[in-house]
Amino acid sequence: QKISETLHRDAAIKEIKINPFALSATLRGFRLNDSGQKTSFIAFDELHVNVAFMTSLFRRSLILEEIRLDKPYIGITRREDGTYNFSDLIPQPNAKKEEKEPAKPFLFSLNNIQIRGGNIDFHDVPNKTDHAIRNLNVSVPFVSNIDYYMKNYVEPKFSAIVNGHSVNITGKTQPFQTSRDTRFDIDMKDIDIPFYLQYAPVKMNFKLAEARLDTKIQLHFIMYQDKSPELKLTGEVTLR
Repeated sequence: QKISETLHRDAAIKEIKINPFALSATLRGFRLNDSGQKTSFIAFDELHVNVAFMTSLFRRSLILEEIRLDKPYIGITRREDGTYNFSDLIPQPNAKKEEKEPAKPFLFSLNNIQIRGGNIDFHDVPNKTDHAIRNLNVSVPFVSNIDYYMKNYVEPKFSAIVNGHSVNITGKTQPFQTSRDTRFDIDMKDIDIPFYLQYAPVKMNFKLAEARLDTKIQLHFIMYQDKSPELKLTGEVTLR
């Protein structure tokens, strides 16, 4: 009810399960409809979160050992006027900003992030085009702003079927080494920037007539025995 009132969209949750012994929580059957519609904007079958309670308490930060999202769905619609079905959720910039003392950063470590079997529908009404992403699978070892070491991490990976075409981020991994050294090459050429810039959900005060982008990037994940793991992104980006 609170979600529906805050976001002005009908929301539903089938089940919430909390295990106080494993310090985990599971949310099943979540659905958030489009504003004033019966169609789904966001939905998922299950969200499972496992909290490292003692470590979080000791470090005074939020540390999650695992985040698993099963069969998420996102339905995006771009309207004739260029707005989106979520445009009302984007915060508007304030005209006047009050100077405040810089707050201390909120410390967190989100580990073993997994998205399994995701689907995305994008309805582009002005261009009369539909885009579809099916069977989206993503694994991210961690996202953190603190030094934190875990014994086990998932291997980084990405796979999906985009408009009927299979997309896989290929790489090299050494899972049997203690470092679990993993490398991925992300090479893209001749990306049409103005084509994709038209989908920006915020208003641009400029118009880009022509631009192309090339990337040759390597993602490198390595886990150390005596210090925090690292997730590095190195390489070259060329904008023409």
